[in-house]
Amino acid sequence: MIQNSGKNSLSDRYPRLVGVGLLAVGVLLAKWQIHDPLNAAELGRERVSIHAGLLGLGVMLPAAGILHLIFGGRMNDFFSRFAHDPNNLRVSDVLLLLGIAAPQLALVIYIVASLERQGYRVSHGIW
Repeated sequence: MIQNSGKNSLSDRYPRLVGVGLLAVGVLLAKWQIHDPLNAAELGRERVSIHAGLLGLGVMLPAAGILHLIFGGRMNDFFSRFAHDPNNLRVSDVLLLLGIAAPQLALVIYIVASLERQGYRVSHGIW
């Protein structure tokens, strides 16, 4: 008799495969939303467009993919603990989450600052 282990999502059954997918999509988004606009700005294009949401995904997805590749199913266990009991945060958990988020935020700030240094006006509007 086969018993259900409670792991029904693709991320639970194949965490490293999901990590490869996240990394691949993230790298493509990063090239499209980070590398290409910065390269176009260096080439002197008049107008350079980036989308803030896609820029954020281009930074977050590769990081999530790498974490899934390294830690496998433990990443799901780590984040599912917060979903079940958000008050169960320890200091080490907060430091880990800050360690994940801080470099990503720094990269987004660097990209925006780099474009502004080259004379581009960066709009922070929704559309």
